[in-house]
Amino acid sequence: MKSKIPIMLLGPTGTSKTKTILLWCGLKKQEFKEKGKDSDDLPGEIIRFNPSAETTIDDLFGTLFSDTDSFSGFKFEMGPYLTAFTKGYVFLLDECNLCPLFVLESIESSLDSGEYTPSQSSEDKTVYKMHKNFRLVITLNPNTDKFASKREELPERFKQRFNSMLFDSFKGKEHKDISKGIGKKEKYANEKIVEAFAEFHYDWTQTEECQSSPQVFTIRDLNVTISSISNKTFVTSPEDAVFCFYGCRYDKKQREAMSKLLKDKYPILYKKLGVPDLPSNFPECYHSDSLKRAFYYSNIAINNGKHILFVSEEGSGLTQLAKWISDYFSKGKDKSKDFVFIFTKETTAADLLGRFIPLAGDNTNSLISWRDGPLTKIISTGNSGVFNNLNAAQAKVTERTNGLLDPKEKEEDYFLNCPKIQRMVLFL
Repeated sequence: MKSKIPIMLLGPTGTSKTKTILLWCGLKKQEFKEKGKDSDDLPGEIIRFNPSAETTIDDLFGTLFSDTDSFSGFKFEMGPYLTAFTKGYVFLLDECNLCPLFVLESIESSLDSGEYTPSQSSEDKTVYKMHKNFRLVITLNPNTDKFASKREELPERFKQRFNSMLFDSFKGKEHKDISKGIGKKEKYANEKIVEAFAEFHYDWTQTEECQSSPQVFTIRDLNVTISSISNKTFVTSPEDAVFCFYGCRYDKKQREAMSKLLKDKYPILYKKLGVPDLPSNFPECYHSDSLKRAFYYSNIAINNGKHILFVSEEGSGLTQLAKWISDYFSKGKDKSKDFVFIFTKETTAADLLGRFIPLAGDNTNSLISWRDGPLTKIISTGNSGVFNNLNAAQAKVTERTNGLLDPKEKEEDYFLNCPKIQRMVLFL
């Protein structure tokens, strides 16, 4: 950061690449405040952007917006990258290799010249200069193994601009230390349970069942598992926490393998497979084992801040199940704002998040206006949504939601200026 060389953080998902930069900026921000505004140090302000294959140059640098005070009717407004570029902030381009190469080339050009001039015809012919405190940080997940062919291969000339740092996967002892830290932060006193979680997490990820599965386990899973058992408002047993956040994503054979590992090596976390019946006020239907399990663990997940993904064969009633569970846990909410969104191969990130629309014919002086997409609406209002046929969506669309759906520790972590999420999003 002091050398002004852009930074590239490489490594598997869940190895704290993004968290490291956010922590650094938090410390710098505090130092800057203590020294006063006349300090030459970096202020620690950060703008984080999660790109997708649909990200455009305008999304990062800025575009023309309607302006009734302008002779042309438009004005240029800076995008997130150009804002950081001119104000001297840190710009974090998370999962950079999801971004189209032509967008990265525009970033490369701005670094070369130290300035940017809007290409659109506009009254504003300002040349935007790079601030001396501007810093660029990008993160990359590997384009190998379970992520193969889902990300762009960055040109060598682009990568050579960066000081690269590799974040390795966490090892067994590191899992233990991190778990103890989480337990301490959550004020959970049973250290034996916490250590057992950490050892189980590492051992399970080394098994053949886990290695042959597309599932990816990270520190996020370990964090929510330990946090759930320390939840004072919703008590979760260690055994239920394991099967909710690890076992539910597997079929019966794999769950039995996990159960055997727990029974043989971690009896403190083991319980027999099986869940209680549905509550009496659940909609009348046949109480199959799958339905009972889905409800039981959905209850645990929702009360511990996790989104839900239901997976099954076509015709098994997943949509109805998601509607029932969404409705059941939305009691007391304005259900008229809940909805079902159906994905297709043509669904874009804009369909999900929102877009600008023309206002021709409306009683307004504006020419265009922003309209929230369904995901943005439920995040900002705290309602529920059922996202149907998710497997039809292109990876570039679902990857775009990572920054929105990541758990947030404090209000300012919401980069869309939204209130805290009160309801969960039910994915299907």
